[in-house]
Amino acid sequence: MRLLSILAGTSIANLSCCSTDIPDAPLLDKSVLVRASRQLLSSVTRVLLLADRVLVKHILRAEDKVAYSLSRLEVCRSFTEFVKIFAEFGGEMVDLAHRSGDRQHDLKSEKRRAQMSVARASLERHTMLLLTSSKTLLRHPESECALQCRDGVFDQIRTALQLIAICVSDGVLPVDPTRFVQSTSEEPLDIGIQLTANAAIKQLTEMLEMVRMTSRVGAGVRERLIGALDALCEMTQDFTDSAYTPHHHREQILDFLEECRFEMTNLIQPDVFFSELLTGCKLVSEVLRANEDQVLLSSIKACAVAGDIDGVERYMEKFREHAEHMQEVCRLLHHISLTDALHVNTGHCERNMRALAPLTLLAGRTLCQHPSSRIARENLEVFCDTWSQSVFFVLLRIFSSI
Repeated sequence: MRLLSILAGTSIANLSCCSTDIPDAPLLDKSVLVRASRQLLSSVTRVLLLADRVLVKHILRAEDKVAYSLSRLEVCRSFTEFVKIFAEFGGEMVDLAHRSGDRQHDLKSEKRRAQMSVARASLERHTMLLLTSSKTLLRHPESECALQCRDGVFDQIRTALQLIAICVSDGVLPVDPTRFVQSTSEEPLDIGIQLTANAAIKQLTEMLEMVRMTSRVGAGVRERLIGALDALCEMTQDFTDSAYTPHHHREQILDFLEECRFEMTNLIQPDVFFSELLTGCKLVSEVLRANEDQVLLSSIKACAVAGDIDGVERYMEKFREHAEHMQEVCRLLHHISLTDALHVNTGHCERNMRALAPLTLLAGRTLCQHPSSRIARENLEVFCDTWSQSVFFVLLRIFSSI
């Protein structure tokens, strides 16, 4: 391939020299010059594509090393052996972080850059959780809560590895969708392909604009318009069914949708979106004012250290309700995201919170069972800090996108 590039470049150079060095030389056949230029462009393109494939394969190979170390850590039963393997795992994670970080800057798609950022941040957070949860299990091997907690962390790390593989290989190499994790959820890992309320509104608006420009509404167009409106109604159900949506906002959304069914024009669409946006912003402001995270997590830690089982269960139930509230906020904000980055971040944040909340509760139960365990206490503190960081992360992304 390199030889082809050199030959094509030499041909162009020779043709150029022939036309300038000899005054009485006949005019060049332009087709020859065009053919040589195309050969050069094709060769350079092939070289660049090959280099891109090599970079992707290096990242996938680095991920394979991390995945192999994970499998070794998963079956490790000795603390000494665990420390040795985890040290190797840490070095492999650093290498993967550097390679994936360089690749993130090269990605052209805003959605892929956001997904890569989410996956890399998830790996960083869960590496610390893996250390403390594994130490807790090694210290208390009989604890079922500690085992479930550690296994949940493993699942989240593998999910992040799979997301990185999807991002780096997009348009370059085909990647096995189960390379690092067996998909058991109906939700696609690639959040960017999901239909949201905002996307449904845009789709219907664009179709109405096309109808207005062409002034034609055939049977096929009518079916597509009805289908787009039905999709919009389905997407807004997350808002109308949410217990956290104020009653007047719910009624407003339903009224707008009812008008849409009768009017079928694009004049109502901004009002629907504005109402949903207002609901989302109101939920975010309520989260900021309440600051329930720190209160509930501190109460769980205090009751667990005291061995107060009833107190732990009581605050865990409140935390579970609060976690569902946070997931609901992320889900509604996901529907009204104005940018690809916010669309990806809110979607993944909802999933991360859904996975992290039960793991945090398991860490609390483990400490309650072993209130004098320093390792179990450290494990719970790390999980609490990670939860707080997740809440702060989504709020930061939201306000940076406004």
